[in-house]
Amino acid sequence: MKINRTIFASRSEEKVFKSLESKWSPQFKLLPALPLSVLFKLEANDVTKSEGQYFYSTSVDYTLCDSADQPLLSIEFDGIGGGFSKNGVYIPGHRSLDPMRKVKLDFKLSCAAKVDYPFFVVSYDEAESIDQDDTLMILDAVIGQVLARKEFLRKINELADEYDTGLAEATSLENHELKQIALEDMLTSCEVESELKMDPVARKAAEYSGLCLGLGVGSYSLSYLSDPALPGLSGIEDIEGLKARIEAMKLTVREGCRIIIDMPNQNIEKTVWVRNFESYGVSSYSIARNIAEYLGFKKAYSLLPKM
Repeated sequence: MKINRTIFASRSEEKVFKSLESKWSPQFKLLPALPLSVLFKLEANDVTKSEGQYFYSTSVDYTLCDSADQPLLSIEFDGIGGGFSKNGVYIPGHRSLDPMRKVKLDFKLSCAAKVDYPFFVVSYDEAESIDQDDTLMILDAVIGQVLARKEFLRKINELADEYDTGLAEATSLENHELKQIALEDMLTSCEVESELKMDPVARKAAEYSGLCLGLGVGSYSLSYLSDPALPGLSGIEDIEGLKARIEAMKLTVREGCRIIIDMPNQNIEKTVWVRNFESYGVSSYSIARNIAEYLGFKKAYSLLPKM
């Protein structure tokens, strides 16, 4: 018997951990190899006997906690299967030598789903740098989206009492409608502020779009993509087409965004694809859009003449 060289199962897991830790500490604590039984507490009839044995013997690769040691989200790095999770289900990237791998990962995901705890399975696709000059990963955007949602909910809860008081004091229908408009503006503002505060990819996109706007470039178009492609609609009254589209969305493996930025001499075009791991308020489309805007406006800024 001898001591392990490292607590990580592979160099890839270690590399991802150190990359995440460098960006999310010291505001948050990133813990490796945390036992599943530390994250969740079993109650009577929660699991079968065999599931219980696995529950107490397995761990989770990365867990992000706040300063009070409360778990905020967990991540399983699937280097073996190259898969990802979507709506609480593990989707293998390729065939694994472990025939029970999907069963194991689906069990972890189901434990998290029972208590609405953000838990994601990712692999190399999400751990690659999204830009050669930066260490930001798709995984950072996933974390940022989860934290932005938490921040958004915290903000609106703080403002709820203030809004209710103002609504009760409205003395006319007109004032009531004005309060309603103010609420909608407030929610939009809170959502944007929360994303910019917690999501580093969204901040990068806003930073470079702002720089380009300052140099006179701000016109652009976005188009959203799906893989497999979604069936088209013949019109707003195409009910059957809409049903087919909704069913097709359930089978979407990747979601993407293409940005085209209007430039004086040449247009800039960037297309970004993200695997569809949508759950817990995380939108693959939003992440793809933020990355596309970041890379597109960064490229545009590099081509613009500086004063």
